[in-house]
Amino acid sequence: MTRPKSVTFWRLWVLSQAQRRPPGDTNWTARLEAIAAHTLDERTVDGKIYDPRVSDGKALLGIHAPLKPDFMTTIDLKTKTVSDLMSDDDDSAPFANSTAAMFLPPGNVVAVITGNQSSPKAQSVEKFLEELVPLPTGDRWKIEPLMDHGQLVKLQKEAQGAVAFSSRFSTAVDLLSPESEAPEGMVSFADRIASRVGGDIEVTIEIKLTPESRNRSTSKRMLDLIKGDVPRLVRDRGSKTKATAVLPGGVEEELELVAHRLAATVDIDETASESRRFSALLDYLTRVGGEMEGKVRELLEG
Repeated sequence: MTRPKSVTFWRLWVLSQAQRRPPGDTNWTARLEAIAAHTLDERTVDGKIYDPRVSDGKALLGIHAPLKPDFMTTIDLKTKTVSDLMSDDDDSAPFANSTAAMFLPPGNVVAVITGNQSSPKAQSVEKFLEELVPLPTGDRWKIEPLMDHGQLVKLQKEAQGAVAFSSRFSTAVDLLSPESEAPEGMVSFADRIASRVGGDIEVTIEIKLTPESRNRSTSKRMLDLIKGDVPRLVRDRGSKTKATAVLPGGVEEELELVAHRLAATVDIDETASESRRFSALLDYLTRVGGEMEGKVRELLEG
């Protein structure tokens, strides 16, 4: 049994005099190697322990938030008893919720994967940098999602047809797009339903041409229908609008038409205990981060 886990990608910036600028080329491998020599106390920021390491030339960062045992209990399955988890031993090693981060070579981009919902979030990388990679006075670090601006241009310029479409949208009136200018399409059909019921509706739509209908003329008309609706839908990042386009050579490709945060998915084998270790999380991150370097570079170069 596998469970998908998301790897998200974030870009580092420097805020200087209310302006945002790239931090410039940074040798993160050398930076993390230097910080790794600090004591554990020196690498603890806001209660989180930062564990930088370099593996096979990859700049990795473990972020660990120790669990506070306040009001927690321990269950002894042998004796069938429940007791306080609090320990009087100050030297006892606590458990921690953990997150792994990887600094990619291009563009000061960081890939992040969390162990669970309670693990530190990507913003913890910002705290790490503020404390251990300080900037000149008045400047500060800022981390923001790396955005994939979608593949709308590919749909508009390369697609010769379309065989599927999906989206999620509301019929709430858009003052920037007068009704008189709205083309006849799937969105206008939803507008007519809203008009009939006398109130706005939320629509989740998925349309596919049947196999026997997938010819050049029907796929071309399907593409034209989609193009008419796209201007209204792509302004809403929550619409998750996608289309399966027919490209030259008859190749079919699913295109995401709305800007979204760049992410990748890794499947973790939940039946194997070793795959649920933090060291395995670092391995997953290293593999996926390496596979996504080309995509990251493409987005940074425009």
